[in-house]
Amino acid sequence: LMYCRSGLARAGATRLDYYQPVGYVTIAGTAVQSRIDRGSVSIEQTLGAQPDTAGLEAIARLPSTFLPTKGQEIVIGLGAKDNRLFAGHVLKVSVSLPRAATARPRMALDCVDYTWELGHKRVRGRRWINTSASVVASDLVREWAPGFSTRVQFGLSAVAFEVTHSEPLPDALSRLASMVGAKWYVDYTRRVHFFVTDFATGNALAIANNQTDIWN
Repeated sequence: LMYCRSGLARAGATRLDYYQPVGYVTIAGTAVQSRIDRGSVSIEQTLGAQPDTAGLEAIARLPSTFLPTKGQEIVIGLGAKDNRLFAGHVLKVSVSLPRAATARPRMALDCVDYTWELGHKRVRGRRWINTSASVVASDLVREWAPGFSTRVQFGLSAVAFEVTHSEPLPDALSRLASMVGAKWYVDYTRRVHFFVTDFATGNALAIANNQTDIWN
């Protein structure tokens, strides 16, 4: 099986390069895929502002110092490290000791995407009057979550918006989104998307009527 950069392979054929079906897992920046039970990896993706979650089991090996801890960053990729299927933080580690003396301990990891990290940010002391929700969303992320970037739909409706009581940043974004009928989520590169109508990556190209072949 092969995994395309431009989508899944069809009838065994791929275009625009492809990924080998090799998994990559890093914890705190260290490659640990050799310690992971590949059959245990599961990823659950949710729509909107709810965080995605992942679960997997690691097998203890020498050196015995390998012990993932809560809060460490984890990245799961397929075929290449930059082809991320999941990225976020370890939320919980459960160690199970083997019954047989020859077996190795196993560590079950519960993970959550970067939305969890965004939830640590608190916003307060700002007010916007008759300002586009696009500007407000960008300001919220830029001022209180500088480690995140944004991809915000331009020209959303103007609103009067205020944050004054140490509100969690995700709650403020959700409240803002509800005012203009928008949605938001955090992707696996720490980018906050905020939009009413989702849009594709890339720039639009003007096509003339006389451009009728693939080379044009």
